[in-house]
Parts: sequence; C-alpha cells; structure tokens
Amino acid sequence: MKTITVIIPTFNRLQKLKQLLGSLDRQTLSKEHFSVMVADDGSVDGTVEYLGAAGIPFVTQPHRGPAAARNAGAAGVSTPFLLFVDDDAVPRKDWIKAAYDAVVGTKGVLAAEEDVIRTGENLPLSHSVGHQGPGGMLTCNLLVLRELFERAGRFNERFLYPMNEDFDFFLRLKALTPVHYLANMAVEHPVYPLPFFRTLVDSMAYARRRVYSEHLLYELHPQEFRQVKAAPTAKASIRRLSTRYIISNGFANKKALFKRPVSGALWLAVCAARQASFLFLRVRGYRG
Repeated sequence: MKTITVIIPTFNRLQKLKQLLGSLDRQTLSKEHFSVMVADDGSVDGTVEYLGAAGIPFVTQPHRGPAAARNAGAAGVSTPFLLFVDDDAVPRKDWIKAAYDAVVGTKGVLAAEEDVIRTGENLPLSHSVGHQGPGGMLTCNLLVLRELFERAGRFNERFLYPMNEDFDFFLRLKALTPVHYLANMAVEHPVYPLPFFRTLVDSMAYARRRVYSEHLLYELHPQEFRQVKAAPTAKASIRRLSTRYIISNGFANKKALFKRPVSGALWLAVCAARQASFLFLRVRGYRG
C-alpha cells in the first residue's frame, strides 16, 4: 500500500501544472511509495483532456475554489498521508522522500511544513510566493495525516478564493497537533508576470475577494486573527488595505521599481486601483 498521495488543486493553469507533474516524475522516492491526485476546479483550458490522455489520476468539479478542490482530491484517495502542493509550485527532488522518511520513522510526525522558496527575480507586476522558516502556513507545502485532516474539518469551502483558506486550516490543525518543520521538504515557487490590463481591470473583483476572505477569517478565528494578519480585526485589516496598499505592496521592492521603471509604473497603477477599490468597499460597508 502506498503511504502518501500528492494532492494538486488546479484551475486553468495547464502549462504550470505540466511543469509540476514533471518535477514529480523526477522525485528520488520510488513511485511504489506515493501516488498523485489532481483536483481540477472546473478548468476550461484542456486540463481534463490532458490528464485523461496522460493517464494521470484526477477528479473534477464545477469551479468552487481551491479549498473545495483540495477536499475533492483528498476524498478520492485512500493513503494514510496527504501532501498538498499548488499547481504553480515546483517541488525539489527530495520533497516526497523527506515527507516519507518523517512519517515512516520514529519521529511521530503527523503534520509538517517546510520552505516555499521564491525563484527568479521578484519584479513589479508579477506573482510570487515565498516563506522560509517555520510558521509559513502555506498550503503549497503541507503534509498531514489523513485522519487528522478529517478531524480538523478539512478545508472550509466557504473560502471561495485562494485567500485565507490556508490560515484557517492551519489554525484548526495546530489546535490538534504540532506542525513540524521538516528539513529538505522544500518546494520552489517561480516568479511569473501578471498581464497589466487584465490585472488592472480585475482590481475591484480582487478587492471584493480579499474583503470577503478577511471578514470570514475573522468570523471564524477572532482571537487568532491578529496572529496571522498583524491587525486586531477584519475592519482594521481592510482599513490598512484602503490607506496603505500602495506603500506596503507597490513600494515593497523599491530596487525593482527603479530597475524596471515601465513595469514599476504599471504595478503602481494596479496598486492605486486596488487601494481605491478597498476604500470604496470600506465606505460602502461591503462584507461579501
């Protein structure tokens, strides 16, 4: 019987998914010990057709967000342990072996995380994720015992967007068991550019998703909210977004702004549009 299943939620990112699947083919741990399950969240870019033709196990559902997709993927497998990764990450070659060694040994590891390492230059108008050291709470690198996953209540499907569903689950998981920080169980997260006009036009929708997710996280974890958001309440977090988004996000990497003045200017325009959207929603009292 295999020990670990890698669960991959995906939505309309077939090329990035292929890169991830290629990295799983290069893992140092023998495939007799692990399996893969892709959880398609209603993609319309040929993902399902590709997975079917390639013989890669998958489940599919109407578009409901990454929390629901992860749950669907977990429900479709039977291994004792689940190892979550996102479709735009690239695990290092010893990733699954590090997880396997931890759970079959005498360490008593039931849940674990490790680094998510940003790769590539962190340019303006780009997407990247990175955290090194314990306490990252990132679902693109999470190992958990299936039984514990169920006891924690799985991912909350009220989180419709890839925002705060990771914090919510980790807070519930940490209440049940220590989340270990494992050596060598690292994944890389490449930096990739964002299209300017689409990102700019999406500013209000982005703000709506963020505001909804902030209020939901605070509703579920009012005491722990400050721990993960550095703000006492959802209202305080949104107030900061509506007044300081340009400063905290637009000017977060001043060196890159000066190095790439054109993309830097475009990124500042996006940040200004997002901040204005947050302010509008705050004034309107929007909660989602």
